[in-house]
Amino acid sequence: MRLKHILGIATAAVASAVIASAGSALAQGYPSRPIKLIVPFAAGGPTDVIGRAAGNLITASLGQPVIIENRAGAGGNLGHDAVAKAAPDGYTLGIGTIAGLGIAPALYAKLPFDPVRDFTPIGMVAVTTGVIVASPSFPASSLAELIAYARANPEKLSYATPGVGTVAHMAAEMLSSEAGVRMTHIPYKGAQLALADLLSGAVPVSFESSFATTAPSIKAGKLKAIAITRKSRTPLMPDVPTVAESGYPGFDISAWFGLVGPAGLSADITAKLADAINKGLRSKEIIDRLAVIGAEPQAMTPEQFSTYIRAELARWAKVVKASGAKAE
Repeated sequence: MRLKHILGIATAAVASAVIASAGSALAQGYPSRPIKLIVPFAAGGPTDVIGRAAGNLITASLGQPVIIENRAGAGGNLGHDAVAKAAPDGYTLGIGTIAGLGIAPALYAKLPFDPVRDFTPIGMVAVTTGVIVASPSFPASSLAELIAYARANPEKLSYATPGVGTVAHMAAEMLSSEAGVRMTHIPYKGAQLALADLLSGAVPVSFESSFATTAPSIKAGKLKAIAITRKSRTPLMPDVPTVAESGYPGFDISAWFGLVGPAGLSADITAKLADAINKGLRSKEIIDRLAVIGAEPQAMTPEQFSTYIRAELARWAKVVKASGAKAE
């Protein structure tokens, strides 16, 4: 029995060594063909801008084209699920967002994926500054005026977001809870899709996770920037006050975006991709490109990103419970 036990241990050790060797050999030739990068929101929004930037960094470092596939729907859950169910060979990756990997597990009674078990964290890419914007025809031009209008018109003030369960949605829910107002949520399948209705005044207010779609219109006077949802003002528009300094101290919400693969992605391929992203995030070109939408590069190792995701899950579970928000 003892000999059988020893042989069993030896066989397992050999098998592990063979698997590790095969994974290492695969990584040495990786990538040998184009990589698909799934962006879980529509084209034109912050997730898309950051996804394309990440794709360019991978191409520049590893020499293979990165094909962007926008898979919008269900607040980003459809795209995240597609990544989770892909083969763990490094040829299907995704942009993991705060919506899918931080908020959704607390907001939805049932998800088709597990944010920890079904993904391989590769690294953070960027953090964005959120903003509340309004149509020029909307009577409020400050947060105090917006809240006063909402109080005087309960449930009559509608606001747009890029989707149910997005950080923009949660920012609106938190503000409503803290201010004691009731507004009507109108979710879209991405920030870009809400822009036309916002510009026309069909929807008077929008909560945005970045300046990706609204910055040009704000600068042209076609939209009004009401307040920044992050704790500090942004250099992109330094005159726009924060929610925190407008009467709600401690209010601080930003969005994060990272590179993930399916569970089971080899450590060698994960390290190769993480190195490509983290080196590229130091370049002035990528810093300037992200600054246009009010975003900042945020490098992390796979281990750091994994720890960060777990912390965000715990944080948003508390926030969602306190706000009373539910998936619609």
